[in-house]
Amino acid sequence: MPFKDFRITSPYGWRTHPIRGNRHYHSGIDLVKGHKEPLSAFVGGEVIYAGMGRSGTGVGGYGNVVLVKDHTGAGHLYAHLDKVSVKKGQTVVKGQTVGTQGATGQVTGSHLHYEV
Repeated sequence: MPFKDFRITSPYGWRTHPIRGNRHYHSGIDLVKGHKEPLSAFVGGEVIYAGMGRSGTGVGGYGNVVLVKDHTGAGHLYAHLDKVSVKKGQTVVKGQTVGTQGATGQVTGSHLHYEV
């Protein structure tokens, strides 16, 4: 159970967007542990993006993010982080801290937006 320490506040799939109010496909899952709590990698891999997600990067609007590419080539996005604890090019192992829960980017409160 990778999400056992979290409360799910918004599941994957169709929902009403919390800021714009329109019907929107939520491409991840929103998880709450505690503001500024350390967040561990759910999988190991290579950090291919770490820092503020900017327009044109594919992660704009997500605030501080970490994107980890796993051994199958899939990307694991940790978004809206308060703080990023890893650097691009770094190898992380499952369970390693990648950042802390936050409320950066387009959010209504502190949480982790996670998507694969």
